Amino acid sequence: MKQQKNRSPLSKLLIYCKRHLAGLIAVLILSIAGVFLTVFAATFLKELTDYIESASRQASGSLTMADVIDMNVILRLGLTLTGMYLGSAFCSYLQAYLMAGINQSVARRLRTDISAKLGRLPMRYFDGHALGDTLSRVTNDVDTVAQSMASSLSTSLTAAVQLVVVIVMMFLTDPWMTLTAFATVPFSLLVIAFIVRRSQKYFRAQQQRLGALNGCAEEYYSSLELIRAYGAEERALQNFERGNERLRASMYRANVISAIAHPLTTFISKLGYVAICVVGGILMARGGATLGDLAAFLLYINLFQSPLSQLGQAANLFQSASAAAGRVFEFLEEEEEPQETPAAHIAPEEVKGAVEFRHVSFGYDASHPVLRDFSATVKAGQKVAIVGPTGAGKTTLVNLLMRFYECEGDILIDGVSIKLLSRANMRDLFSMVLQDAWVFGGTLKDNVLYSKQGVPEERIKEAVIASDIYHLVAALPQGAETVIGENSLSGGQKQLVTIARAMIEDAPMLILDEATSNVDTRTERTIQAAMDALTKGRTSFVIAHRLSTIQNADLILVLDHGNIVEQGTHEELLARRGFYANLYNAQFAG
Repeated sequence: MKQQKNRSPLSKLLIYCKRHLAGLIAVLILSIAGVFLTVFAATFLKELTDYIESASRQASGSLTMADVIDMNVILRLGLTLTGMYLGSAFCSYLQAYLMAGINQSVARRLRTDISAKLGRLPMRYFDGHALGDTLSRVTNDVDTVAQSMASSLSTSLTAAVQLVVVIVMMFLTDPWMTLTAFATVPFSLLVIAFIVRRSQKYFRAQQQRLGALNGCAEEYYSSLELIRAYGAEERALQNFERGNERLRASMYRANVISAIAHPLTTFISKLGYVAICVVGGILMARGGATLGDLAAFLLYINLFQSPLSQLGQAANLFQSASAAAGRVFEFLEEEEEPQETPAAHIAPEEVKGAVEFRHVSFGYDASHPVLRDFSATVKAGQKVAIVGPTGAGKTTLVNLLMRFYECEGDILIDGVSIKLLSRANMRDLFSMVLQDAWVFGGTLKDNVLYSKQGVPEERIKEAVIASDIYHLVAALPQGAETVIGENSLSGGQKQLVTIARAMIEDAPMLILDEATSNVDTRTERTIQAAMDALTKGRTSFVIAHRLSTIQNADLILVLDHGNIVEQGTHEELLARRGFYANLYNAQFAG
């Protein structure tokens, strides 16, 4: 793995292309065929030019060009040239067609690997990375890799083959004119090397700042209501504009420097033309070359200078691809959740629901622990409320229970350590209803079923009635088959949909995290009734700030600074007149 990390982004990208080796070989063969057809067409052009020149010399006195030229020869050479150029164009088309398939296949595989990687990353990764930056790697960076590779790889292959073949043909035609043409090569190479070296850091900065700008945009649009409520539009716009300007500056520098390559290499190649014409004229004057040789060589010099310019452009595209690929592979090489070797398995239907926390300690940052030597015992079927001030460790506790994070100490379910269970098995034992009720694009029925397959219609109907969303279903145009989205439902309706989803999941244990914190009192009562139906007969962990919603809990754990400061029923805790009683009285004072 360490050796893989030490590779350059482009070498890693080439490893991704290995499975397309046959296609790449076909592209190379087509490239060679196309180049040979283009280059060897110059020999027929030389023959045609020499034939016309010879005819012009023979035409004198009463003989005209029409008398001395055999049109059959002209037609034969013309059709041969046309056929060779058509063949070269067809090879180029097939080459582009194959490369497009390879590029998109590589891009698809990268996206698939990134998507799979998301499921293997620990939650700590998302705590420290902006969502917009991650999304930018999945979309913008992968697209940049595909587009840049499509142009640069195909161009580089063709240019390299063409360069070798043309050099050979140039030497066979005339060594002196070939050496003259070579005099411009070092200058072109120096220009390309200079531009590649100078532009690399700007292409890298361009991709990084694009990811940062996407993060800023995602934050802006996801919190638009809050921004408007606080009148912070100007501030948010200024933040976006700063990121936008940084991106513009890096893109401008990268493109300006890379744009120098083409005009400079073109200028140098034109100087080569001038030099060839001078040397060719001298050789013709001395009888060392024919007009056909010079015409063929001028075509060769064009075919020789063209790949040098193309290689310069390909180098810039490679820089863009390298910068984007670097960010993609940086993400793919992020540390994953530890590999599992589960030593036990608990079938959901066999779970009784007893849960024990043994000396659990945890902190998102090692220097700032959230839970300190936390211990508690929950009996099977109990409804356990977890309360406390903000930052007390309530949500952290359920995150550990779901194994979103690993902790010191141990958590046991029916006497079995969760460290012995696979994460998938562990999460099969719980249904969750969170404070942020997510509704996905699709029908209402799809949202209720979510990951469950083959659920009978009668079971769906029971969940709809028990979660109190039958009024919603009746009000929608196509009932449960109505397509809904994030903004189609109110906060309370979304929460009821997630409760119905948890009922369909029918896991033996349940986590309710601030499920009524964002709704009004009337909706709260509706949701509370649905949650009471959901928690009946199963071990449930309820996190709540509104203490009115957990008065019927079998056990209330009161947390403060990561420790249990009190535990008992609602009545018992009020009678003690301690920390819980203070919280309760503060909420209901007046």
